[in-house]
Amino acid sequence: MSDSPTMNIPESPARQKWRQIIRRQHSSGLGVAEFCRNQMIPPSSFFGWRRKLTDAQTTTFVEATLAPRPAGIELRLRGGRRLLLFRGFDRELLAEALAALEAIPRHSEPGEPA
Repeated sequence: MSDSPTMNIPESPARQKWRQIIRRQHSSGLGVAEFCRNQMIPPSSFFGWRRKLTDAQTTTFVEATLAPRPAGIELRLRGGRRLLLFRGFDRELLAEALAALEAIPRHSEPGEPA
């Protein structure tokens, strides 16, 4: 177990106390039931806090930023093909691409008529 939380957020006194208790049990070499009996700690509290502290250590967040999507249009063609067009596209190239794509035989999807 780590001595500090995964982020620089101050821990509550209760969390600090239970981290110490869990560390003591681990280093004691005793099983949880015997340790709890000796320390007069309800085993359910021990297990609950151990789970809570373990879950807190394994939960991490990563900052994500969304890249702006360039303004454009999407053409949906037969057979599930899609074509994305953005400002400044070459119209002649588009006409050639569409002609080529439309000439390709359509592969029907399951449940779709051929």
